[in-house]
Amino acid sequence: MVDRIKMKLNLTEGYYESKEDVNQVFYEMSDELANTMYKAYSNSVDFEGDTLEDFQDEISNVFKGLYGEFMPNLSSVIEKDDKIIGGLLLCIFKGEPTITYLFTNPDYQRKDVATVLLENTCYKLLNEGFKYLYLYLNLNNIPAYNLFDKFGFNEIIYEKNKRKNLEDYYEYNN
Repeated sequence: MVDRIKMKLNLTEGYYESKEDVNQVFYEMSDELANTMYKAYSNSVDFEGDTLEDFQDEISNVFKGLYGEFMPNLSSVIEKDDKIIGGLLLCIFKGEPTITYLFTNPDYQRKDVATVLLENTCYKLLNEGFKYLYLYLNLNNIPAYNLFDKFGFNEIIYEKNKRKNLEDYYEYNN
């Protein structure tokens, strides 16, 4: 079983910027989103042997609302040479804005692509009146944990029910 945690970011007014090189997500991008996501996950601890077709299905599931209401206006991509190099897909899960996927083409990892996507989404969330951003994270994904920790996310600890994170995760992924 994969150990996952729920993390929360308190959004701060005036702290985030909207970047010109960040674009909104559209359904027509589905195949390219899946291709970039496949490349990003294929060498990570989150990779489960999925095929490109599996990632295409996963993108379709996001657009269909399987993980909560998909918010294309709060989701974004960065493109270079007409190719998606990174994407952030956001859904409203249990009434909370939740990062469903954040991925970067391996050729562009550790070059602030994910940070720019996060900043852009935080900027948009604040403009929409949201105060928090959430995500579920595989604890074995150290680079992702470090990114979110550096960005200001904190683990949510449930004193009364320490299994709440896992229960939320399983509900989110089933």
